[in-house]
Amino acid sequence: MSESTEVRAELVRLARALGVEPEALDYLAPAGSSALRALRPLVLDRLYAGEDALLHRIAAAGRLVPIAINAHITPRAVPPMLAAALVSALEPDRAVKIASRLPADYLAEAAKVMDPRRIGRLIPVLPLELMITVTERLIAEHEFVTMGSLVTTLDDRSIRALLPVVRDVDLLHLSFHLERKDELDRLATLIEDRLDGIITAAHEHGLWDEALDVVSHFGPANLARIAGLARRHGDAFVADLRAALETALAADPEPALTDLRAGLD
Repeated sequence: MSESTEVRAELVRLARALGVEPEALDYLAPAGSSALRALRPLVLDRLYAGEDALLHRIAAAGRLVPIAINAHITPRAVPPMLAAALVSALEPDRAVKIASRLPADYLAEAAKVMDPRRIGRLIPVLPLELMITVTERLIAEHEFVTMGSLVTTLDDRSIRALLPVVRDVDLLHLSFHLERKDELDRLATLIEDRLDGIITAAHEHGLWDEALDVVSHFGPANLARIAGLARRHGDAFVADLRAALETALAADPEPALTDLRAGLD
């Protein structure tokens, strides 16, 4: 991902945390993506500092109300940002029972402002049907930055279960916006059966820039898989990929992309 794209993604994440439009934070862009990535957890910690006791009191008061009534009141009285903060104060079982009754639109809005560090224990126990519904809604809204932050809170079983509702081109966008790029090689192995669809989408939609950014984080085994899949598509496909590689390598001689080019021979 180019530095400008990385900066934009980090500004979107930071803006969501602060409840402002990303453009309001454009003055921070010169700080660079690494600094913005380091700033966001500090901002989130500052926002929550001193509020955990209040959140737990609100959660305790909510325990006096039946789950069905809680679920009815929440989308009408609790802003999605507050709901996202309250999740960490609820017992996972109660949070799941309430979330299962909430509208998908509301859950998707809450997902956009959730701090993955605070909800990691909840995500794996959500019903699959609920995760599918929210995933479909986020994809429909092209919320790949949000999904790129949340996906690393999922276990491998959940990732595999969600794959059928994610088109190849959307899987490419999601991979491109993954917050933890160091996970890409492991995840590529997990979804090996979708790699051909991803590079086909890159070819058909003119998204080689995104695809090569993703592939640049692959290890030798997955690079060899990509090269082999490309060769099976024939000479025209390989020529298209090779041209994209030459352009990318001229801008940044990334070793992984050099290895991929060699694997096409």
